[in-house]
Formats: sequence, structure tokens, C-alpha cells
Amino acid sequence: MHRPTVLSLVAAIALFAGATICVSPTARADDVVYRIVNKHSGQCLEVFSSSTANGATVDQWTCNHTATQQWFLVDHGLGDYGDSISLVNANSGKCLEVYYSSLANGAKVDQWTCNGTATQTWLKGYGSDGYYGLTNLNSWKVLEVFSSSTAKGAKVDQWTSNNTATQRWSIVRD
Repeated sequence: MHRPTVLSLVAAIALFAGATICVSPTARADDVVYRIVNKHSGQCLEVFSSSTANGATVDQWTCNHTATQQWFLVDHGLGDYGDSISLVNANSGKCLEVYYSSLANGAKVDQWTCNGTATQTWLKGYGSDGYYGLTNLNSWKVLEVFSSSTAKGAKVDQWTSNNTATQRWSIVRD
């Protein structure tokens, strides 16, 4: 990940201090859906059991092109060292977030009604190999597959960046 600029840090501080970004499941530039695929496992990010409930766990599963594995990217345009986005699940219309805005390594990643907070905002760091790190704006930790698992149903959490394949994701049109 590149170093933040003053402008992007000011935006991040404003978000952390309680300012919100307007986000809604319908606030998309287009209706393109994406698959988010883990580099290490080759599996897709999904909401467990196609749940539409707040707090539903996010895991990985063999890519199957269902709505629970499809995500809309809502671009916030905050900063030039990575795109600031929200990831909205196509099945539930809810945003990917870190549960209870946790700052801890290993904190659960789930879905919740979009509210524009920093815990639902992700910085898509640029990857020269076609894979991206997704850093949570609240915790500054990255999205990863727990314990580098390659198993179907393995949970997704957040962890301090170590730039391993389990923390890298491709974002492709579905």
C-alpha cells in the first residue's frame, strides 16, 4: 500500500471522528456486480448461507456466480493511494463491515445495513499483480481469510497487513 496523502488522512480522520459518507445500496454508478476472489484459496467472498440478516458472517466458498457472492462497489473517491469503497452484497443489499467496529486482529467481518461509517469503508490498495489489499478505514487492518484456510466456509476476518496471498483479492466482473 502506498503512503497516505494529507487529503486522504484528513478524510480518514473526519470519518473516524464520526462524519459519515453517504452510502446506500442504490448509490452505484452502474449495476455491475463483481466477484471478490482470494488469491491464496481461489475462492469467492460470500455471505454465509445467503443470509440477509444484519450481523451475518462473511466467509469464502467455491465461486458459483450466485447473488450471495456478488458485490457492488460504491466508490467514495477519498484519496489517491487507494480507492475508498463500500462493498454492497447483491443478495442482501447490506455492506461488508468489521463487526462492532473492532480494532482487533482476528475480528469477524460481517454484513450490516449500510450506514456510511468508517467500519464499512475499505481502501482498495493497488496491486501490480491484479490483486488488491482491502484495508478497513476504521481499523487500518486488511481483509483476509482466517488462518490462511483454503477450506469452503472458512471465515473472513481482519488482520494487520503482512502482504500474504491470503490478504490479497481479485475484483472481477461477474
